[in-house]
Amino acid sequence: MMQNAMAPFGLALRDYFKGNKEAITYIVRDDGHRDEMKIAPYFRNKADFSEMELFALQKAKGKVLDLGAGTGVHTLELQKSNLEVDALDISVQACEIMISRGVKKAICGSIYDQKQTQRYDTILSLGRSIGFVGDLKGMRKFLQYAKSIMKEKGQILFDSSDIRSSKDPIHVKYRQNNVQNGRYFGEIRFQIEFQGKLGDMFHMLQIDPKTLQTLCDEVGLHLEVIFRGDRGSYLAKITRK
Repeated sequence: MMQNAMAPFGLALRDYFKGNKEAITYIVRDDGHRDEMKIAPYFRNKADFSEMELFALQKAKGKVLDLGAGTGVHTLELQKSNLEVDALDISVQACEIMISRGVKKAICGSIYDQKQTQRYDTILSLGRSIGFVGDLKGMRKFLQYAKSIMKEKGQILFDSSDIRSSKDPIHVKYRQNNVQNGRYFGEIRFQIEFQGKLGDMFHMLQIDPKTLQTLCDEVGLHLEVIFRGDRGSYLAKITRK
């Protein structure tokens, strides 16, 4: 389950929040590649936001669903703009921290667990947290579901990346292995490690704009890339056709 996969990350967030400002986790990919991931950036302020994040927050409107809200860094800024925000995260610790930091409505769980009676003007997912969909089938499922809870003139805003921009031989080989094994090149399988303990393996998707366009067409949505960043990153705006 995703909760078990994210458990080490939640514990790291709590450790940092309680005072360990040096807290770090590790991303352990299924090919053995290991990257350090510091926790401090998950508590950053608006002054530390990227240009893409700031642009996305400016585009948010109406009633907002913040997916993968984490510690509430984006929700808190949207609240300052007097927007009504539902902040959703699968991590219990993240939700507890959000509430402690002033998030007005934190929802703990998966987007698919919610009995949705709400309709949203903006469905927002930043920090590439849209990757929780796992694979292309999961992205199609998400787009269909998001369409069902989005208002007629609503929008989905999320960032992702075309990982083919990386020419690092280790990452190139990983992409090639994906394709050879019948998977989309942007599917990444890894575990999160904190203080020597590993969470369950889970899949994370980074999708290129052309492939995302194909999926949007299939479910009757319109895609517009409204911001391009470095290393293949981009911000997608998705609306009804």
